[in-house]
Amino acid sequence: MKKIIRSFLLAALCAVTLCTVGFGTYAQAADSSDVDYKIGSGSTDIKRFYDEANLIYDDNEQEIEQRLRNLSDKYGVDVIIAFCSQRPSEYDSYYTGYDEVWRTQQFACDFYAWEDYYHNGNLSADGVIFMLCDDDRTWAIESTGILQGAIDHSSTEYIFDQMKSYLSDDLYNTAVDEFINQAEIHFEGYRNGKPYIDGKHPQRLFDWVLRIVVWIVIGLIIGFIRVGSMKNQLRSVAVKTEASDYIVPGSFNLRNSRDFFLYKTVTRVKRESSSSSGGGSHHSSGGRSFSGGGGHY
Repeated sequence: MKKIIRSFLLAALCAVTLCTVGFGTYAQAADSSDVDYKIGSGSTDIKRFYDEANLIYDDNEQEIEQRLRNLSDKYGVDVIIAFCSQRPSEYDSYYTGYDEVWRTQQFACDFYAWEDYYHNGNLSADGVIFMLCDDDRTWAIESTGILQGAIDHSSTEYIFDQMKSYLSDDLYNTAVDEFINQAEIHFEGYRNGKPYIDGKHPQRLFDWVLRIVVWIVIGLIIGFIRVGSMKNQLRSVAVKTEASDYIVPGSFNLRNSRDFFLYKTVTRVKRESSSSSGGGSHHSSGGRSFSGGGGHY
């Protein structure tokens, strides 16, 4: 028995060892695949950060500008952040049939076009803009070009969820840091062919589960081979094939049996109402297509 227990422990040890080795190999492979190539058509030299609402400390503006420029250049896209005190008046007068969230989303798309991030008319330009309007506390994240596949409506909601508490507490510097970090995470996932869904890599998760299962199975096979070899040494033990050999005569006597219904339990779950931020497709004044989302903070 002790030998069998040791064999099972050996199987578990083999599985853990293979998982550890596999983790190192997989991590090394992930690092080696981090090739520095761009996902977009190239970035511009235009300004990246606009703070007309004065929500960011002046000392931090240059640092944010540089971080946005480095991120844009690394992935060949334009990453823009624009904070305004209020939307232009024509958005409230012309778009009377739309709510304020939709108007902020439309303003973000037009702002991107006005600043000429289209690379002088190049329709393959790729970018994303994060906009806040301070007067009604609305936000919008709109992407265009290839980034519509990297940051879609679901992604914008996830990114906003990571910034929501900071924006609610008026911690705009921290919110900006989180947006830049999340943007790079989504760019990297898209570049590696494993886009994020609700902040997760579904394909990468599947790969990990598959690898772990294979490593555990291999470890168990090694352990059971060892157990089998020990089992062959137990020649002195005879195996009984009939169940009657294990029953003491007269030890069990079932005289009566009944089924009784005792009670039932009813569980009620309240159905919660849900609300989502604005989504759908927008077009800038130049006809450029955008996708993303928006809401209040």
